[in-house]
Amino acid sequence: MLTPAQIQNALDSIQRDGYCIVPGAIEPDFVDALLADLTRLERELNVQPAENDFEGSRTLRIYNLLVYGKLWERIPVYETVLPIVEGVLDHGCLVSSLSSINIGPEETAQPIHADDQLIPAAEARAMADAIPGAQFSLIPAAGHLAPIEQAVNTGRVIREFLEALL
Repeated sequence: MLTPAQIQNALDSIQRDGYCIVPGAIEPDFVDALLADLTRLERELNVQPAENDFEGSRTLRIYNLLVYGKLWERIPVYETVLPIVEGVLDHGCLVSSLSSINIGPEETAQPIHADDQLIPAAEARAMADAIPGAQFSLIPAAGHLAPIEQAVNTGRVIREFLEALL
């Protein structure tokens, strides 16, 4: 169980950095069980990459893990997770989906747009900083259709990214 000070530290970190790390938040045996079941689901559901740049051509995704049993239902109400979620959203929050994103090696850049309500630009930048080799580029006044809405700026960002690979 987290103390009020630990919860506040996590919330402060989320506000400042866009994420928090809670050491020892989930027991290793529970993590092992989740990974084993995730591997089973990927195999049994024959999960394949989406083959598009938005979801990634080397990324395996499983949406709505909550429908796959009690193991997954424990995550949103986990005693070290729920107080932090409630601190970000509120005590009346409703978790209706839980997803898995397994990013494969050499995945293409993944777009996150500045008007994203779930992942604001500051948090996207923090996530990119935490991923080895990731790059973050902000294209102002662009949303889901950045190549159309801001063609010149989007082209410049893509060109610079590709040139850096050469």
